[in-house]
Amino acid sequence: MAKCKGCGTELLDGTVFCPYCGAQVEKDESKNVEFVDVVETSNNQYEYTDADAPKQESKAFGVFATIGMILGFVTLFFVMITLLCGSAPEDAWSVACVGFEFAIPGFVFSIIGKKSKNHRGKATFGFVANLVGMILLFILAVVFLVIAMLSDSGYTPSIGGYY
Repeated sequence: MAKCKGCGTELLDGTVFCPYCGAQVEKDESKNVEFVDVVETSNNQYEYTDADAPKQESKAFGVFATIGMILGFVTLFFVMITLLCGSAPEDAWSVACVGFEFAIPGFVFSIIGKKSKNHRGKATFGFVANLVGMILLFILAVVFLVIAMLSDSGYTPSIGGYY
């Protein structure tokens, strides 16, 4: 415990001013005290930063952003292929279902990738492309499924098993 040089009162560690006489307590340089900056972020939360060390971000977030962007391109590709298969509604329905399987993980990867400050553009593109792709593929799958079921071919879809 430290003592106040003004009045001699014993003080708790870390005290800056004496509560009795108001004298400033001198720092003991032998103790390692780390000072950090408190920064207010945009959503009224506080973040502690070390002023001396540059902030490093995880490379994994950049990888997730890149994967989300690539899957966004793949999802939009499946939308185009579904539209091109429009003359065969059974095939178009199947292609839309497969494309949907790429859109969901792409959407999740893009959300995780948005934590990257350096790759935020990739993550945003992946987020939008996968979201739009999911909506379009769902609509196209329903439309082509109805068309296939109403056609004279007698098509009945089998989902997930053998009948």
